[in-house]
Amino acid sequence: YSACRSIEAVRIKWNMINWNEMVINIPSELMKEKQDYFIPITNQIKDVLDNMMKFRNSNKKDIFNVNEYVFHKTLSYFEPYKVGSLNGYNSRNGVDTTKQSIHGFRACFSTYSNGTLQIFSKIIEKQLSHSQGKDVEHIYNRADLYEHRLVALQMYDNWVDKVSDENYKGENKKDKKIVVSYLQL
Repeated sequence: YSACRSIEAVRIKWNMINWNEMVINIPSELMKEKQDYFIPITNQIKDVLDNMMKFRNSNKKDIFNVNEYVFHKTLSYFEPYKVGSLNGYNSRNGVDTTKQSIHGFRACFSTYSNGTLQIFSKIIEKQLSHSQGKDVEHIYNRADLYEHRLVALQMYDNWVDKVSDENYKGENKKDKKIVVSYLQL
């Protein structure tokens, strides 16, 4: 749902989530571009985070609620999933990984936003955390485009839900939501 890189998604920690401002703040040291970045929290991203929080709170092994990562390894609360594990998860859940990789969701966001939604490209590139423009423009333009990114991301997330509902072949809708949650955040 977020269009962030999978390496960024698996490194999200609970203390990076600002529930008051409804953003996930990712520090520069975790970013490819080495700049602070944030992800606006859409309705769907909030649902994913809420579900992960329920899982966190119901986990009897974690009685002190010490797990740092939102998406942590099953046996280690202090280690994030490996990116390769996400593609394996896709494959085990019926996603043809020769046609759709985790990274491919970023291309999907860009294609849908540029084509169908006709979103201004600077908003799309900002959400994808791509460096933009000439060096001078990049230095002077510090706009975060929060409102625009939130609207674009919410429209995209709504479309993802619609398409996944229409195309999910499984019998259990809960399983579909789990697959989409891990694939998209």
